[in-house]
Amino acid sequence: MGVRTCSGIKAVRTMEHDVLEVQLTQEDLTRLCGRYHFGDAGLAPVINICRLLSGTGGKRPEEPTSTGAASTRPASTGAATDNHSPTVRTWSAVRVSMYSALLTEGAEKKAVVLLTLGEGPDRLRERLTGEGRLLEAYMAECLCAEFLAAAYEEADRLIHVKSGLWCGKYEFPGVQLPIGEIKRLFEVLPQKEVWYNEAYVMQPLKSVVYTVGLEEKKPVLSRGQRLCKGCNRADCNGREIEEG
Repeated sequence: MGVRTCSGIKAVRTMEHDVLEVQLTQEDLTRLCGRYHFGDAGLAPVINICRLLSGTGGKRPEEPTSTGAASTRPASTGAATDNHSPTVRTWSAVRVSMYSALLTEGAEKKAVVLLTLGEGPDRLRERLTGEGRLLEAYMAECLCAEFLAAAYEEADRLIHVKSGLWCGKYEFPGVQLPIGEIKRLFEVLPQKEVWYNEAYVMQPLKSVVYTVGLEEKKPVLSRGQRLCKGCNRADCNGREIEEG
């Protein structure tokens, strides 16, 4: 699969910062247990890990003190914010930090989007691994993948509300774009919550940056199918489209 650069991009709207609240239902968690072969016995520990990721600690959270409304002010310090505070409405939800900017690339309209679950999952994985709870650490990895997948849909919805356009094809550095394009995309999104090293590994680890085409008409394919269409991992457990 060929890759191309974003050398012609030009931002047409300044970066915005929003906080998304992303929730998985118990039905989602049951499907996750089947997809990753945890079985029926895996549901209880998966739910417990979900509580840890949400920050509710297995207790009923208090009413949120924040509405999760959009904020256009990026983090002012180099430290990542903790997006897993007990202010989420339910034990099965996490807060996802979203940075975005609309741009043009030639005649195309696109959005650059950066999503992160924050440092909470990294700390949880390190703790579980250090305690020898390797299966639970893997469960946390799987849950984070599901939360990020759900965040794509929320990001699509928010971009549509703001621009009036529909999100189409996704392009990711290291897949459709050269891995070095991370540097250029971060220049479009000059925030301080997520960073990358010389190997272009992003920190916190549960972070993703991508471009998405903006279209006048609503896409026929679902968000999951559009993600899968640009990916050649035919053996992926979460694949939603078959190449014809």
